Amino acid sequence: MKQKNSVIFYICIWVLVVILFNAIVYLFNRNTIINCYDYVPVTFQDGSTGTKAVFNSAFSYLLKGYIIVMVSYVLQLIISLVYLNRETTKKDLFNYSVFWICVQGLIITFFASVVYVYNKLTPIVCLIIFVIITLLTIIRIIFSKVAATIVTAGDENQKRSLMFVETLRGKSLILLDYSTTDNEKKLAKQIVESIKYSDPVSIPELYDIENEMIDIFDGVFESLKSHNELDFEKRTNEFLIKIKERNNDVKRLK
Repeated sequence: MKQKNSVIFYICIWVLVVILFNAIVYLFNRNTIINCYDYVPVTFQDGSTGTKAVFNSAFSYLLKGYIIVMVSYVLQLIISLVYLNRETTKKDLFNYSVFWICVQGLIITFFASVVYVYNKLTPIVCLIIFVIITLLTIIRIIFSKVAATIVTAGDENQKRSLMFVETLRGKSLILLDYSTTDNEKKLAKQIVESIKYSDPVSIPELYDIENEMIDIFDGVFESLKSHNELDFEKRTNEFLIKIKERNNDVKRLK
């Protein structure tokens, strides 16, 4: 899911949920909202008496919970927009998971708010419930980001593990093009074959020996370019010994 689309889609869902919640509040508490005032007698400074409109206890009770619920909805929106707009190394994966985490948090908030309106939970219990929901949403988002980072790191390690042999294979084929004599062709084919049948997967413990092999191979290539056949043969044998050592280490360490 694209970053911009996920933000717009979440805002649309949020607006619909908030409208639905307000409709439920009105339907379940219509009489309380319509008859929200009590008229209490008061005495004015000039000694005259009258009445003053104040919120009755039922409406005040409903209003406290309503404010807590709406604050929770707004916090859900802010948290979701902050994280949905963040750039990450694994953006598509991260935004996709965060989007659904935010939607799930919104849905849970909605059902909890309906329970409050219907069963008349105390404002304090209502506050505790929505704090827990908000914290769980944030924690799940953070874990999602950590998971995305781990996946990205794993992808990079996998690329590095396969890159060494694949790179050498490509370079070794060039040796055949530069070979002119029968001996050069024979030695070049030995290098190609040794790389072809090498284990393609590398591991960190082999990085040092693989770096040495790259240096040796560069020397092989330079000696072939100059057609220094004795040096080419010497460096080829050195490379073949080193790649055999590397392949033995792969089997031993895996």
